[in-house]
Amino acid sequence: MQFSHLSSSSTNMIRRSVPAGFNKTAITNVRVFDGSCFTPPQTVIIDKDQISSNATNVATTINATGLFLIPGLIDKHIHISSIAGLENATSYGITTGMNMACRNYTICKTLRGQPGFPISKAPVFPS
Repeated sequence: MQFSHLSSSSTNMIRRSVPAGFNKTAITNVRVFDGSCFTPPQTVIIDKDQISSNATNVATTINATGLFLIPGLIDKHIHISSIAGLENATSYGITTGMNMACRNYTICKTLRGQPGFPISKAPVFPS
């Protein structure tokens, strides 16, 4: 397991591993949630950070027979103060979160915009 130190002053900023590079990926035989129901099995192409219809030069193919693809989830009330917390959120499909009551602004700012992790919005402090 590799570790990447994001801040030498805090063990909360240690990642489990460095995210892999983005390859053009085809997810085949997957049922996609379209906002109201699941579609019949289809192929979804992901090119870097975009969904594409261009199937040329696919580097990775994932057979998703029997699996489902849903949009990223939004959690409007999370309490995250470490990279491990961000990793945990993404394991549940959360791609965007409003970090509530993060009491250390420096750490909260460091968490924002981490590659492969949910967007951690500006901290909100309770009154």
